[in-house]
Amino acid sequence: MLGGMLWGLLVGVLRTSGRVNEIFGGLGLDFVATGLVVYLVIGPWKRVGSASTSGTDLFPREAWLPGTGSLTASWVALALAATAVIVVYFLMRGTYFGLRLRAVGRNPRSAFLMGISTNRYLLAAFAVCGTLAGLGGALHATGFHHKLVPSVSGGYGFLGILVVLLAGFRATWIAPIALFFAILSVGSTQLQLRLQLDSALGGVLQGVLVLFTLLAGGWQLRRAYRSRRGSEGGGAMDATLASIVAAASPLVYAVVGETIAEKAGVINLSLDGSIMLSAMAGFATAYTSGSVLLGFVAAMLVSMVVALLIAFASIELRLNQIAVGFVLTLLCADLASFLGNSYVGQRVAGVPPLAIPGLRDIPFLGTVLFEHNLSVYGSFLVIFAAYFFIFHTRRGLELQGVGERPEAAHARGVRVNLLRYVYTVVGGALCGIAGAAFSLDVLLGWREGRTQNYGWIALAIVIFGGWHPVRGATGAYLFGALSVVALKLQPHWPDLSQILPITPFALMIFALLLVSQDWLRRLADRFPGWRRLLSGDSPSAIGTAFWRD
Repeated sequence: MLGGMLWGLLVGVLRTSGRVNEIFGGLGLDFVATGLVVYLVIGPWKRVGSASTSGTDLFPREAWLPGTGSLTASWVALALAATAVIVVYFLMRGTYFGLRLRAVGRNPRSAFLMGISTNRYLLAAFAVCGTLAGLGGALHATGFHHKLVPSVSGGYGFLGILVVLLAGFRATWIAPIALFFAILSVGSTQLQLRLQLDSALGGVLQGVLVLFTLLAGGWQLRRAYRSRRGSEGGGAMDATLASIVAAASPLVYAVVGETIAEKAGVINLSLDGSIMLSAMAGFATAYTSGSVLLGFVAAMLVSMVVALLIAFASIELRLNQIAVGFVLTLLCADLASFLGNSYVGQRVAGVPPLAIPGLRDIPFLGTVLFEHNLSVYGSFLVIFAAYFFIFHTRRGLELQGVGERPEAAHARGVRVNLLRYVYTVVGGALCGIAGAAFSLDVLLGWREGRTQNYGWIALAIVIFGGWHPVRGATGAYLFGALSVVALKLQPHWPDLSQILPITPFALMIFALLLVSQDWLRRLADRFPGWRRLLSGDSPSAIGTAFWRD
């Protein structure tokens, strides 16, 4: 519990002092924590005589929670869970602390003007959240596994967020909704054992049910709104840099695509799941048809459909973009696992290499930039095309207006919602290309979790890049460089083989912390010509719906 509280406080400090969005700070620390647990399991706390990712030695019997007959669940764990729900309910509804905390959550600026220390209450919320998460992890380890395993959380953190969203932030609904998801989880295991169906089908069912619930609620709000509206170096260095350029090309597509969507005011938080599902679709299509081109087209179409769903939920139903995107992330990941199971281990030819004659002979640059394939060359083109379009065309000016001041753009005759649809789908198409670039080029092949976490990194890089395509692409190449360097260092430092792969994620948190600092903004204001390079502000209307009265 103490460890969970400190980990939660770390996210809170990044949020309050470093201005790092808690979504990306939390995700980054999640990657770090996962890597540390794997390191401990196969390192200092490994089994006697061997190191195995199946976990440590069993805890002593005295450390096991007492069971409940033949059931694996412990009555102590159930009692503590029920107590936690009751305590949180009375804390939020029956104390001044809860009242002030809800005020901070609803309108932090107004709470601050009323004399409430918003940062202190935010830190308190993160600490309580981390403490309860730590309690959940301890109960899972001592009451179910009876040892420490790398996947001790079992995805319960993300599932907990879904439960909170469905409960509408009401503690009284948490227990029945959590019980419902537990039934689905156990039922998915029985599907595999008794009906020979893939267990991922349970995750797909969960995602569909949550998404349907959110869409249904949004549709009701839309109808209510309408009714109210009626009345209201060297050769080795060359090869290393070339591998960095190639490895970063899918991230470049995803970052530029998300930059375009967010410039229009729409956050596509489903990026991680979209990339995974489009990677599977692209590989499956290329394997079935024998055409890599058709694989890229299929990946684009799949991701465009997901992006269109995000836009529809936001524009027509006025649903929270983050909530819908988060649900779609999990749904797409489970769909990719379920539908792509038969393609695991299969092989396709991949994108053929295409060195550019003449340019490939340029010393240094020829090897780094011009001995790749069409997928990599396309990523170069996307960077400069997006930059020119956004900042040097009339349509690009309209795009910025839609994301910054939609009311003003509407007053000048711009069809705000239509453009948001268009640019969200365009961003989704680039995200689909990113997925296909992974499975048909960079990480040739398909297996579950093949592209996991790259979507979250792309979302973080968009912030790091200040919603500027060139800066965003630079961030993608920097992340690619860190990943390649970490990979090359593993043979030299085998004891840190589990730590090195997570260093790019930790450094990404540091980069987000850096670009959020006031001194960097002041430096950018002092040198206006460097402002686009040093700093960037999010579109003013990002994440908000626009409805004409």
